[in-house]
Amino acid sequence: MANQKEAVTGDVVTYTQLDGDVVKKLLLGEGKLAPIAEDPEAARGRIMRRLFEGTWEDVTSPSNLIQGKDLIDVPFEVRAVEWFESDFDEGVGFFSVVTAVMLADAFEASAGDIVKISLGSEQVLALLYRAWAEDRLPWRCVQRQADKPTRRGFKPRWLESWKEVTA
Repeated sequence: MANQKEAVTGDVVTYTQLDGDVVKKLLLGEGKLAPIAEDPEAARGRIMRRLFEGTWEDVTSPSNLIQGKDLIDVPFEVRAVEWFESDFDEGVGFFSVVTAVMLADAFEASAGDIVKISLGSEQVLALLYRAWAEDRLPWRCVQRQADKPTRRGFKPRWLESWKEVTA
């Protein structure tokens, strides 16, 4: 598909970044991504460029990428969304990495910390796309997860708008 560019996220994992038009078509089932055929030497070159071109602090600090599964029922404010091609066979074929501000302490982050969160549930991706496409960012939300798994064993996840409760 058109409108893709190479990007690096997380530690040293290389993904293809997708634009909004591609994301919408994938969510609506109007297209499929070609299988990832990564040239090992090209991947190695991108990793080495990142290590030599990044600041010392960036290349020696642990990744602050938090998996969405670790933030069920934890509020955060989405500031930006990026879309990346996935190498998993199941699902819609891509995932998002959001830049967010934590609104509560959770996992290894404190309220007020700016973090990157990897999210891949189809319903979560659709809501993130709408928020992004309709210029609703920043968006305060909380990720929820169903108690009962689907027949395929997945527990659906979704996002809800979040408002702080004050006494």
